[in-house]
Amino acid sequence: AFSDDRYTPTTASPDAMHRWIRRPLAAAALGGVTLHQYDTWVGDRVVNRNLRAVWAAIQTTYDYKFCINAEDPTSLTRVHERVAKRWFDVCATNGGLYIKLGQSCQQLNHVLPQEYTTLFSQMFDSAPPVPNEDILRVFRQDFGGETPP
Repeated sequence: AFSDDRYTPTTASPDAMHRWIRRPLAAAALGGVTLHQYDTWVGDRVVNRNLRAVWAAIQTTYDYKFCINAEDPTSLTRVHERVAKRWFDVCATNGGLYIKLGQSCQQLNHVLPQEYTTLFSQMFDSAPPVPNEDILRVFRQDFGGETPP
């Protein structure tokens, strides 16, 4: 028989277990904040744009799955309006190619509900202007330093 307590199983104290949970969570949170800040200030906001679009897709799925009431004929219209506004905001905030996608949505009036096409028609007028210097810089990069005639 062993008289040594080294071989007796013990239960960990709640503080010790919380430490093993808190450390990875704190490291993940710090990593997430660091990635967000890097992407915001140094990168091209690729992560932020993608997360914004993924979150909007999750909310859209939820809206169409759970927020449409068969007894209320106006619920579908309200969901269409809410989702169209959400995607309009995502496209306007993300800018660039997302604005082009929003402009394309306006032209899909034979596929998309009227709530979408009506709202996305504003995307043509509200596209942010790009300075001529930026356009020339990209043009020079793409065409080996040559400027347009």
